[in-house]
Amino acid sequence: EVQHNLSQVSTPIGGRRRLYTSAREGLGYSKRAVRYARRSRDRSVLINALVARGSNWLHLGRLREAEHDYRKALELGERYAIIDYRNAALNDLAILLTERGQFAEATGLLRRAAQYATEADAWHDLLYVQINWSLLHLEAGDISSAADIARSVLALSSKVVAWWGSATALAVLGLHALERGQLSEANRCRREILALFDGRDFWVGDFSYAEMFLARLAAVVGEEERALARLDRAVAAYAGRDALCWSRLQLERARLLLNLDRAEARRAARRVRARAARAGARPLVAKAEAILDRLMVKE
Repeated sequence: EVQHNLSQVSTPIGGRRRLYTSAREGLGYSKRAVRYARRSRDRSVLINALVARGSNWLHLGRLREAEHDYRKALELGERYAIIDYRNAALNDLAILLTERGQFAEATGLLRRAAQYATEADAWHDLLYVQINWSLLHLEAGDISSAADIARSVLALSSKVVAWWGSATALAVLGLHALERGQLSEANRCRREILALFDGRDFWVGDFSYAEMFLARLAAVVGEEERALARLDRAVAAYAGRDALCWSRLQLERARLLLNLDRAEARRAARRVRARAARAGARPLVAKAEAILDRLMVKE
């Protein structure tokens, strides 16, 4: 999942540059872009600005506002036969619906986006769709189908040279391997993900699934402290930038802390449950409640 939006602001950090500062800053830019686009009466520019603002709303966990912008962008495109940014709006709206647990409607949107991308030979667009389709199956509990699609993502990402696509696909395959007890395959996925991350000190888009997999594998092989340190860095990187990624990573911390610091595990799960409930992100609420249930059983 790589969101194209106006929160991608290049900022010098310690002599280097990174792509992201915060979604709230990006929201300010995209709100102004929507105002300017409306004044210009250029519908194509307005569609682009609405998609950008919607993505920033999404990153802030404001799903209702994000949905309004995505649907307005799609409605304008259909009314005036403008295909620019159609796939971005379909793809990002499908991400939003997946976060809400509305898997059937999200699947329909991704099928439309996949058809448009295939007809246009738009392979980068198709890659975005396939990644999010894989993650949809993962969130819906069908990890075998998620892994099948992840293999297609790997084949396609090698053609369009998209390392970020490979990292997420490898994470899905790694989670599938862990569920099946295939530790050697899981370790292979970890090595390949870490090789892709080598030299990159920022997260472009949503790498929460890759971090989740790395944490779970570390716990299996007895490296909980190292996993927690890495998760802490990832949580800090996503704070203020992507509420949904931040929430997934906090829940992964809570899972690791179940046997290490039950009080902190409870606090983290409760924070995520409250935040996800406000956003209407039902799968995150369910995961937080599952952790809290496990804590109750152990008491």
